[in-house]
Amino acid sequence: MRNRKGEECAWHSDPTAHSNLDTLQTILNCASVQGCDRCVSCSEQALEMFRSVARSHRA
Repeated sequence: MRNRKGEECAWHSDPTAHSNLDTLQTILNCASVQGCDRCVSCSEQALEMFRSVARSHRA
């Protein structure tokens, strides 16, 4: 999937996206700024994963 700038979505281009805070932040920024047809569900999913990973790093 590509965003409005034609960049590949980080969900698909980074196999570690679900556990990488930098990639999740990139996904959040993309979803909120660039958008695509899945921007709401994408940003919600990335935010939940970001929170989960951040909590696990604190423990």
